[in-house]
Amino acid sequence: MKLSAVTLARYIAFIEIWDLNPRGAVRFLDLVQGLVQKCGFAKYPQKYEELDVAKGFILEGGKLGEIKNLQLHVFAYGLAVDTLSSTADSEAALDKLLWWAFETFKIHYNADMIKRKAYLSQLSFYSDFDLNMVNEAVKSVSEILTKRVNEIFGMPLAYALAGTTWMYDATSIKNGPSPFTIERRADTPFTENKYFSQAPLPTEEHIKLLEDFELAISRVSKPK
Repeated sequence: MKLSAVTLARYIAFIEIWDLNPRGAVRFLDLVQGLVQKCGFAKYPQKYEELDVAKGFILEGGKLGEIKNLQLHVFAYGLAVDTLSSTADSEAALDKLLWWAFETFKIHYNADMIKRKAYLSQLSFYSDFDLNMVNEAVKSVSEILTKRVNEIFGMPLAYALAGTTWMYDATSIKNGPSPFTIERRADTPFTENKYFSQAPLPTEEHIKLLEDFELAISRVSKPK
């Protein structure tokens, strides 16, 4: 596996925004303006009516130290930071910003207030693995489709498994973690062996899972 790009590295901290300002001592507009000065966000809410935490709002295009392309999402029951480097950078950035707001604006905060957290890692990569080798049934379906559709449509179209998804029972929870997916990169010829994947994991764990998956397929595809 060869990493092509990290397209999203998101860390989500579930914390009720009102708990950070229990007596309304801090104006959200002042806090946002302070964040803009600290991180240089290029796009951010500039009017009071845009600071609607029920709908959520975003500060985009910021920088914090060596962490660039920073986005901060604010919504009623949580905060999320996006980067294009790693979820570790995203998590570190949010931690720094919360402690900065604690020291600068005297918000009410301690690390124990974050009761749950989540990650969303998205990346593109190159690999020589053949998804058809996930199991014999998949390979069989690809072969049948290739044969019959070619006969019907009159063109040599080679079918192959384009992606796969691992998902929990979505009826068991609302707004839960993302599924784990592996799929061929959109608008890219199959011959380039380029893929897209997302996972509810830290970036490095996501990469390791893909490497393990690649290794497992290679073992299955080896001649017996």
